[in-house]
Parts: sequence; structure tokens; C-alpha cells
Amino acid sequence: MRATTLRRFEVPRFVPYLIALALLIAIGVAILAAAGSQRRLPPPFGPAATGSFAYDSAGDLYLAGTDGAVRQLTDTPDVREFGAVYSGDGTVIAYGAVPAGSRDASLWVMSADGTGAQRVSADLELDGSTALPLASWAPDGRRLVFWTRQRLYVVDRDGANLRELGDGSLLMADPRWSPRGDLIAVNGKEGPAGDDAIYAIAVEGGAVMRVSQTRAGFLPPWPEWSPDGRRIAYHAGATNADIFIATLDGASWTERAIVAAVSIDSWPAWSNDGTRISFVRSHDTDHGRIVVSNADGSGESVLESETIAWSPHCWTPDDQSIVAPTAEENVSIGDEDDPGFVILSVDGTRAPLFIPTPERQAFAACSWERLAP
Repeated sequence: MRATTLRRFEVPRFVPYLIALALLIAIGVAILAAAGSQRRLPPPFGPAATGSFAYDSAGDLYLAGTDGAVRQLTDTPDVREFGAVYSGDGTVIAYGAVPAGSRDASLWVMSADGTGAQRVSADLELDGSTALPLASWAPDGRRLVFWTRQRLYVVDRDGANLRELGDGSLLMADPRWSPRGDLIAVNGKEGPAGDDAIYAIAVEGGAVMRVSQTRAGFLPPWPEWSPDGRRIAYHAGATNADIFIATLDGASWTERAIVAAVSIDSWPAWSNDGTRISFVRSHDTDHGRIVVSNADGSGESVLESETIAWSPHCWTPDDQSIVAPTAEENVSIGDEDDPGFVILSVDGTRAPLFIPTPERQAFAACSWERLAP
């Protein structure tokens, strides 16, 4: 018999390392492929898919969808909550809270599912009677700006780094954080005897610029940033009757009236893509209709609806609908027999959808959850 000799085969020492490296590369490619296949939320300003609408009713917070389905978010008999505002990524909600028997509010944040509520305004006393949201989110969702006693404050979403913005010489209210993150628009006046106007204050440094020049009526102008952060829409004039847009040009603002009619045209709001605006057209200050136009004021169309309140409204993130508080003929806001919100189809293809609310505190609170498309 022939003897077979088995020769020993030596594996080069670098081969196991090559195999391990190949495995790591394969795993990395798989992770990147999975991440790329996931739907990502767009930037905090601009079109997105539509989630839930946050609002208050009878002292608690609720969420409603465009299909009319309603879910109660909080149940706090001893605390009245109002003015819910979603962060840009839709994960956190800021809101005001007033204990029973008190007129002083505080600012809170919680997860969008209603858990983890935390006070972020320290011991500051905020206005508990306001019908406006107390706070506005920074574009990145890490900070909020809020106001109390006509002073502005910035705070992290976890309550850290609370600081006053400005030196107190300008009386400020109703802040709106710019989509670009560098400026905050406010209703302001230079002392108690000053006229109401819109100002822009720098987040870093606190430098102040006056934005609007036309005097407002009995209510201050209401600043609304365009999604690109370069324009602000607002109402002004003797009876808040006309719509203006101020455009940032270098270090100055240029104001232009885009809607000037015999009616009262107020409370402008931008579409998420920045190409259109909407506003309330009325003949008194109790109710009206929603009008949609191009951003230059041309191409007006009136949305089908019953009367809506003479107050702010907002677009759904997908720009398909507008939600507005309802109103009743010859009835002041807040005294309606059947209050609620109505969701209006912008293109008119769907009938108005009514969401009843036994009571409303923040008529001007208008915030939708943004979802990945």
C-alpha cells in the first residue's frame, strides 16, 4: 500500500483579520441601507405628513386627527391646561398650566404621548388668562422662548439654562422663533405709551430691529414667519384691516401691503411650502371666513365653511387643510353655545369637519404634529 502523507497547511496570520474586516463592512452596509430605507422627518419648517392637532377643552388637552377621531391627552381635575404646541419633530408638547384657584400659569413640556410632564419656567408667574400660546419652539426643538410680564425668556426643553432675552427696555409679548433659528419676532412697544409694532430680537446678543412701520389697531400685530425665515406676515392698520409682509433685506426690513380691502382682513398664516397665505376676512371682530391667496396677495379664494372666529388659524403640515376655531353669528368669542374647531379643505374637495370642544381656553393655539411622509 502507498502511504499518503498529509501536508500541514499554514493559514497566513492576516487572513482572520481580513475576514473580520469584511464582516464589519457588511454589517455597516446593512445598517446604512436600513437607515436609508426609513422615512425621515423633513426639516422643522416646510411640508410634512399630518399627524394630530393639539388643543384644549374644559381644562384638559386633546388630540384630534383630520378624520375627526379625538383622544384625551391629559386628565387633571385640579389643573387647567391650555395652549399646547408641538415641537418641530413632533415628539414633545409645550403647554401652559394653571392650578385651580390661581390666575398664574407655568410652562410645562411633556412627551407627545402625555408622559413625563416637567415644569420648565422655574418659579416665574405667567399669565393664566391668555388665549394665546405661551411659548414657541426653536427650530431644532432643544429650546423654547416664552413671555411673562412683557419680558422674554429662553429655556432648554429640560428646564435648564433659563435666561432673560433683552434688557427690558422693549415691552414684548407673543414670541415666534424664526425657522432660521437666529431671530425671534415679537409684538413689542417702546414703553407703555409706545405704539404696538413687530420687532425682531437676536437670540444671541439680544440686538433689536423694528420690523413693521404701519401702526396697528386695537390689537397688536400678530407675527407669522414664512418657512424660509426671511418674511413676516401680519395685520396692521386702524382696525387691523390689512395684511402686510415685511421682508428682511440685509440688515433692514421692507414692509409692503399685500391685501388692502374694504373688509377687515386679519390673522395671516403661511402655507408650509411658503407659496400661499390665508387670513380671516370679516366685517366685524367676532367672525368671518378663511381666504386663501398666493403669497403676493393675488388669486384669492374663499373656503367653504360656516362662520369661523376672528382669531388665528393654521395649515395642516401637508398643506391640504386649514383648521380654525368656529364662531356664531352675533356671538362674541368665548360665549358660543357650540364651540369647536373646523377643518377646512383647501381645494374644496372635502366637506368641513367639525371638532366640538365643551370649552376653549387658547383660541389662538394651533399646532399640528409633523410626521415623515
